[in-house]
Amino acid sequence: MTIEFGKYIRKVRKKKGMTSVELAVKSGISQSYLSQMENGKRGIPADQVLLGLSKGLGISYLALLQKAGRNHDTIDIAIKKFLSILLSDHPLSGKIEEDTFEVISRVCSENGVNLDNIDVTPINGEHGSINEKKINNTTKAISNINNVEIKHEILEGLQNVAKRYYLWFSEFDTSAEANISIDLSKLLTNSNVAYKNQPLTDKDKQLLLSYLDALTNN
Repeated sequence: MTIEFGKYIRKVRKKKGMTSVELAVKSGISQSYLSQMENGKRGIPADQVLLGLSKGLGISYLALLQKAGRNHDTIDIAIKKFLSILLSDHPLSGKIEEDTFEVISRVCSENGVNLDNIDVTPINGEHGSINEKKINNTTKAISNINNVEIKHEILEGLQNVAKRYYLWFSEFDTSAEANISIDLSKLLTNSNVAYKNQPLTDKDKQLLLSYLDALTNN
């Protein structure tokens, strides 16, 4: 498995016209580690390294999990990892939570999975220990799904939500490409913006925009 996985990484890298140095930088790992991996001299990478490689190669995390031969338990851990990222405190936490549970509901519904034991109702304003309980309960419910392909589909959907809100790269990628520019003027137009768990009113947003305009001389 180790040798085959390394060959797969090298094949995808060369197909995309990348040098080992380029992939190492984009994946947040050393070139020597990548070389050893491609030559089968390293074991299957940890989940966090797989996340970096999927970003560097421009392929889905799901594809690398499958190539790495991950089992149900490992996929459950990855799902919990993404749920923890998505359901943490963010300026757009309400919208992100809504999109997260929409993915879980849609995938389960399309595959005929009973949702009775999964809490898919976003509860605005829940943070800290309450939010952690929601993460654990949702992860446990998903772990009870016996079909690994459904789990893969949920995981890929969660990954896409994390990418959409620039949460995945900021959590796992320390390369220069992770510094994605976000326009605050557009961010403040969202109805779910909060600061330290306190929702911002329209008046608050306008005041912030005025300050930012003065700061940037606009």
